[in-house]
Amino acid sequence: MGGISTYPTGTLTGMVSVTPAFDANGTCTHLVGSVRDLTDRKLAENRATRLGWILENSTDEIYVFDVDTFHFTHVNRGARKNLGYSAAELEQMTPLDLKPEFTAETFAAMIEPLRTGKKTEARFETVHRRKDGSTYPVEVHLQLVIGDSEQVFVAIILDITERKRVEEELSKHRQHLEQEVMRRTADLRKAVDLMAGREVRMAELKEENRKLLAQLAEVRSEK
Repeated sequence: MGGISTYPTGTLTGMVSVTPAFDANGTCTHLVGSVRDLTDRKLAENRATRLGWILENSTDEIYVFDVDTFHFTHVNRGARKNLGYSAAELEQMTPLDLKPEFTAETFAAMIEPLRTGKKTEARFETVHRRKDGSTYPVEVHLQLVIGDSEQVFVAIILDITERKRVEEELSKHRQHLEQEVMRRTADLRKAVDLMAGREVRMAELKEENRKLLAQLAEVRSEK
């Protein structure tokens, strides 16, 4: 049986075993007990449970999938909610079922540097396809996690729909400003050209007026 005991040095968690001891007449004379200290294991289990709770309830999408079959072994609540799939459905699926921009060949090429150790993380942008067929842009952070007894791929994925929307609005605003600058520059150039034309015309008129005055002066002198 298990139990928690408090000692002067702290609290320990252990497995207690009790065995009765009998004399020659078959009478139980005493009990023999032993305690197996499970404190470290229990602490590790508690940490793992807490970490699992944090990952499950993270607002980011977190995926764990097999290194050989690529089948998902865990997909957290945030991802399931955004995708519209149940946990049971996702266990029958792979990342290729969610990423329409990838083929088996391009996906294998993308993760190869992780397999060989040339990279510790693959970071890229793509799109995810929901159960209803709609898609949304994502930023993927993919790692190969090597444990004592197994290896798994872990992907932390950010839905960047809002970021893309803001980027698109900024791009449209920038294009509008550039077009406005080009239009006003063209208007200014026309105005400058018009002013230059007027100056030329003024110079021509002044020259014509000077000639007329000169001719008038000659006429007067002849009289």
